[in-house]
Amino acid sequence: MIEYSKISGISNQEELDAFIKEFYEGDRDIFVSELNKAVSRILHVNLKEAGRIVKKAAELFLYLPDHYRARLWTIEARYENWCGNPQSALRKYRRAIKKMLALRQFELAARTRQGLMDVEMYLGKYDDALRAGQKALAYFKRKDNLNLAARVMTNIGNIYHRLDKNRMALRYYDRARGIFVRDGGIPLAIVDYNRANIFVNMGELGKAESLYRETSKIYRHAGITINAVKADYSLAYLYFLTDRYTRALKAFEKVYQDFMDLGDNKSAAAALLDMAEMNIYLHQYSSSIALAEKVIPLYRKFKQPYEEGKAHYFVAQSLSRLGDHKDAGRYLTDADKLFRSEDNRLWQGMVYYLKSQIDLDKNRTKSAISSARKSREFFAASGDERRSVDAELVLLEAELSSNNGGLRRAKKIKEQVHLGYQKYNLLKVIGEYYLRRGDYRAASHQFRAAIKIVEKMLLNLYPDEIRFFFTLGKQEAYLGLIECLLKMGRVEESFFENSRALAIINQKIPFTKTRQNKISQEYLHTRDNLRARLKELSRLPGSGERRADSPRTMKKAEQELWQMERKIRSIIYPSEVNFSYASLPENYYQGFLGDDELLLNYVAIGEDLGVYRVRREKTEYMPLGISRTQMTSLIGELHFLMEKSIYSASESASLMHIIEDYQRRLYEVLIKPIKPGTGVGKMIFMIDGFFAQIPYWALLDSKGVTLYQRYNLRFISNPVDLKERKSLLPYKISGSSAIFVAENSGLPMVNAEGKRIKEHFENAELFGGADASCGKLLNSLGRADGFVHIATHASRASENPLFSRILMSDGPFFPFDLFGAKINARLVTLSGCQTAAPGVFYGNSFSLAKAFYQAGARYVLASLWPISDKTGMVFMDEFYAELRKHEDIFGAYHQALEKTRELNLNPAFWSPFVLLGI
Repeated sequence: MIEYSKISGISNQEELDAFIKEFYEGDRDIFVSELNKAVSRILHVNLKEAGRIVKKAAELFLYLPDHYRARLWTIEARYENWCGNPQSALRKYRRAIKKMLALRQFELAARTRQGLMDVEMYLGKYDDALRAGQKALAYFKRKDNLNLAARVMTNIGNIYHRLDKNRMALRYYDRARGIFVRDGGIPLAIVDYNRANIFVNMGELGKAESLYRETSKIYRHAGITINAVKADYSLAYLYFLTDRYTRALKAFEKVYQDFMDLGDNKSAAAALLDMAEMNIYLHQYSSSIALAEKVIPLYRKFKQPYEEGKAHYFVAQSLSRLGDHKDAGRYLTDADKLFRSEDNRLWQGMVYYLKSQIDLDKNRTKSAISSARKSREFFAASGDERRSVDAELVLLEAELSSNNGGLRRAKKIKEQVHLGYQKYNLLKVIGEYYLRRGDYRAASHQFRAAIKIVEKMLLNLYPDEIRFFFTLGKQEAYLGLIECLLKMGRVEESFFENSRALAIINQKIPFTKTRQNKISQEYLHTRDNLRARLKELSRLPGSGERRADSPRTMKKAEQELWQMERKIRSIIYPSEVNFSYASLPENYYQGFLGDDELLLNYVAIGEDLGVYRVRREKTEYMPLGISRTQMTSLIGELHFLMEKSIYSASESASLMHIIEDYQRRLYEVLIKPIKPGTGVGKMIFMIDGFFAQIPYWALLDSKGVTLYQRYNLRFISNPVDLKERKSLLPYKISGSSAIFVAENSGLPMVNAEGKRIKEHFENAELFGGADASCGKLLNSLGRADGFVHIATHASRASENPLFSRILMSDGPFFPFDLFGAKINARLVTLSGCQTAAPGVFYGNSFSLAKAFYQAGARYVLASLWPISDKTGMVFMDEFYAELRKHEDIFGAYHQALEKTRELNLNPAFWSPFVLLGI
């Protein structure tokens, strides 16, 4: 085979003639044929290297007779197509065929039509591509050249696959395979790879996986690297379809980088597009939008409307899941136009499928049924079994929602369902139908089966934030089961199922020893640069300074950092995920609650709110006299008043009385109905979601006494904490501790706060200025066995809680920075604004405080709303002074509340602090 090193030195006619004479006995035809083969081979291995050979070939053809010019155009066209320049490739292929036919080079013209078919297919010119294919196929059949005929059949199969006519595609692939199977090798691997793609669409995933693995081995053995990576890429998508999500994340990131390293930008863009789809199933909607929007301009440049339409579609789907139906409709309209321009029936069906889902969200069931039926018609015509089942499911949901039949359809669909997410959706939809009908026993069976599927899925997801958000998205099945059990009067069983759900959702993230040496310096450097960029964007403007950066710029930088973080994680993740849940005995509370303890577990099921009142000997459920909408509105108004008091000193006194009215109203709704009774000395609140935004300790009874003055209060989100508290050692002041005071001109009191804490704990290590860095914070969290106090500016991300942050001296520290971290410190204090406040989306359930708590901190002290510098320092000074004296974290917290309340009676100032832990 011709290598670049052999021809790179040729610079004139004489040198080329001498080269051809020495190696090819002076036969220019053989030389041109070998050069063509060399380019074809290297295109499958390394596009950058192929580019060098093609450029040199263009120089060498200047020294060859003119009738070879068409061969050069085919070489250049093939390279242009691989590089994502199909319009240029199209012109060169057509020009070459025209010249070949004029020179009566009919076999060369037929061979060139194979390449032309590929370009026309990607440009959406399917009729032209099929005509070119049929002409080439007729020529090779006439010449009895079965091998080349089979290659054309493979190309024709690709076109039908592209049109989502899977059965027709498989027919051509099988015919080609019947010819290739005699000799085996690369041609057989190519056609088997394409057959595997069809098997995926038809739901025969076992066959597909076997073929992908076999073809990957063949390509690697032959040194055809790009094709091997494409087979690995298809395996990654198969892992996604079969619920092996962490393995899929690892594989997708690797193949994307492999494609980029090989210069195959077109395949790299396709990998990003599939990652965008997978992120939707993982409930990572912001990430999906970022990836899809990244590839839209690439596909516009490549002139690939089909792929561009898919990118628009995934943005629309993500926006609809976030409740932004207006913008979702805009992107969906763009997608529909692109699919119609391609006459792509399957993806036109997908548009109707998403319209049906949006209609269901808006309770427009008639419109949802109409759209679902249209999507089913499109899918049936395509032969795509997976999408057809998806359409049947959304139609079933629409029909059952409107009581328009559907159960017969459910039985039929059950026989067609193969994928985990489809099985889950089917069971959930039927369960919801039975629940509305009042058949609680039948509904509970469906929800239990759906939960089993979810928990099986979770076994293949590494326990980190991605798993947390995925689980939150499946919480509806648990809530459905809980409602059924309550309706049937099985209160204790319903409480246990809710406890199980909380234990699984809020699972502690285990310490993972990261393999930093396997992470490339390029990745680490990129991450550092992104952090520096975000540090600048997070910087508070100086006096008279205006900020030119928009929130969109910040969001883009955040997403880029998160994508880089996921690349790094894909290297760190283990090859296989073997995860198990912490066990929770059915009557766990009986063995772990004290005689004077009352466990309160508030729950929201749809619009209905209630509370489990649990004593050691008895479990009760009490509905609350308020709806979800009313409660969230009440909490939002209270937080607004708290913030306004902090920022508007002149209105603070008048606002205090309004705030106290809210405190009394919340007491009447949340505490009074439970009637704690005599003998209760401690209340343990097991809460999550918006219930965790309520300052229970500050609630006022009719006599003006706060809840924390009447009872010892504890706050947990995971029932396993209750089970394991007896095994935890008490806090000891002899432990090593660390204090972080980050540079921040917006918080003048943090330095004084740090110094005061240092006075109480002389042996604590104080990190100030540049030393208060993200890296040193992580080290201290793992090394300290006392407390780690962080005094700095904090910011809650109102949309995606992953981007809430504490601002360290070298940049922002995000929740995902705790991945793989070992938190040995007993207490972590987040002395900044809103460090316990969650984002708006993802169930109002994730905050900075919760991130540290789930990562292993036994106690986390944080804030629900912005805090005053002065009262914040008073609180912390008193807290640590008491902790130093008595080694009692809860006693110190109680005393700090008292001291701060004496200073300022307005709850906005003394009650933002919450202590998580038991």
